[in-house]
Amino acid sequence: KYSLSQQDPRLLGEVGDLRQAREGVDKRLYLSRKVRYLSENKNKDGNLADYLSADKYDISEYTIILVEPAGALNVGSVARVMKNMGLHQLWLVNPHCNPRASEARQMAVHGVDVLESAQQVATLPEALQGCQRAIATTARTRHLPTTLEPPRLALPWLLENNITSALIFGPEDRGLSNDELNYAQRFVCIPANPEYPR
Repeated sequence: KYSLSQQDPRLLGEVGDLRQAREGVDKRLYLSRKVRYLSENKNKDGNLADYLSADKYDISEYTIILVEPAGALNVGSVARVMKNMGLHQLWLVNPHCNPRASEARQMAVHGVDVLESAQQVATLPEALQGCQRAIATTARTRHLPTTLEPPRLALPWLLENNITSALIFGPEDRGLSNDELNYAQRFVCIPANPEYPR
């Protein structure tokens, strides 16, 4: 499991007992300290600083792929985040909702144009056509031939200039299947609350 204390032991002194925080003594404090820690230490890790740097990477042409999204609200939220980050290429694989429903548009706010231009296809290989590199996200530890990496190690590889790339997210209820993961060259696990149901 991801542990900030492995990155900098001083964090334990700031948070107090990290284990107790994770067990519910003060999770909000733990999460706020985690965000502050990552912000304050981003320049100590070249990878993290690099992939957050808009000067080094033009991320506007990178593709976000949602596989079988179940909720229109979630699709709208993704469109909003993409707009905020300067991304506009959204592909939806066999969506199980109406991605242009009123609730999706409401959640998209100023990202409605991303929502309206989203491409819908039946299979993941169709969404990946033309992509040279792909990273798949997973929340579960699996027996995979490729190492599960944190985002700051994998994303610089994805964001190299003049490379067509995609970041793949699975369905809300189950995540990507092993077969779907096989379409990516690398896998990332985004740190999250370990007690939240997956």
